[in-house]
Amino acid sequence: MNTLRALLLLSAAALIATTVPSRAADAPRYRIVERIKVPDGGFDYATFDAATARVYMPRGDFTTIIDAKTSKVSQLATGASDHIALPIPGTSLLILTQRRGIIRIADAAKDMVVADLLGGKNPNSAAYDPVTKLVFVMNKDSGDAAVIDPV
Repeated sequence: MNTLRALLLLSAAALIATTVPSRAADAPRYRIVERIKVPDGGFDYATFDAATARVYMPRGDFTTIIDAKTSKVSQLATGASDHIALPIPGTSLLILTQRRGIIRIADAAKDMVVADLLGGKNPNSAAYDPVTKLVFVMNKDSGDAAVIDPV
């Protein structure tokens, strides 16, 4: 019985040793490559649009846009959002959520409001589904979600 138990323990140890990579080999080497000055104030969710290499930081009265290639900082005046500015792939559209219950669709290329939709109480986070091409906006205070076709 003890031999079987010892054999099982050795087998388990060997399995763990071969499936768990060493921490030193996997340690990421993070470093700050640049600092970019943006307007003072807080923000909630920052999002990155890989197609345009832009970072969107909603700031309440506007959205700060950082071009990751050039480090240029600009503002989207129609991008008033308390929580998130979510880029819609393949378009210049953004979904912006506002604490007062509005879900805004804005055209970032034209700095223009396309639509203001009534959301639930305190629309907060949002996610884009590439399969259905729909956006799901989670309403923090009402505990539900809105499903939006952004096009």
